[in-house]
Amino acid sequence: MQNLMIKHQKLLIFLGIIAFFYVSYKIAYPSYAWNQKLTVEVETPEGVVIGSSVVAVKWRQYPDVWQEIRSVRDSHEGEASIIELPNGKYLFVLLSNATPSLALHVFATSKVGSGMDSRIVPASEVNSHKGEIKSIPRVHYPLFVTFDDLDDPASVKRVDPDDLEASFGEGYSLKSATLEITDEEITEGRIVDLLPWFNWPRQKSLEYGGGSNPLKMPNDSPRGYQSLSKLEFRRAL
Repeated sequence: MQNLMIKHQKLLIFLGIIAFFYVSYKIAYPSYAWNQKLTVEVETPEGVVIGSSVVAVKWRQYPDVWQEIRSVRDSHEGEASIIELPNGKYLFVLLSNATPSLALHVFATSKVGSGMDSRIVPASEVNSHKGEIKSIPRVHYPLFVTFDDLDDPASVKRVDPDDLEASFGEGYSLKSATLEITDEEITEGRIVDLLPWFNWPRQKSLEYGGGSNPLKMPNDSPRGYQSLSKLEFRRAL
């Protein structure tokens, strides 16, 4: 009986040590998560139209073991915001690698530094702004695009948020672009339903693009276009 009690005590001590290190690790290397809703309002000849999407964001800090390895990792899940216009066109506000940082720039009162470690501090502030709606600074606008033909991925074109008339005609302008920290569920399914080519097999996409990605947006660069990824339209964890 005494040996059994000693073994039991040793087991409790062992589990206590594990729990101590686990809690210490969580305190030293925290993680944060929130859902953010990006809403765009567009003035049209027929009145204001609104489109939005909810994206889930996760931030996690890790031990800085090697300088080459980022000590803060971020991820996001959701879809691009879609605004259906009365002229039959659609405006898409895309996701990007900067999507997790968007809430930091909009809501965090602490300065967002250039190093990855410095971003964990403002990330801890984001959930305290739940329910607030704030305008997105122009410098942090995501990429705006449209398609001449939703069935044709090669018809993608950049949209200048400061000049919607150039893409959609007279009477179109951006009224607002806002972000909200919300409890709403992430947006799912709209991109797949709206863009028939989204779930094409890779080989079919390459064949359609003449052996390359057909999502090529014309621009003024030396090669004449910017390649887009399907992950900018929809991303799953």
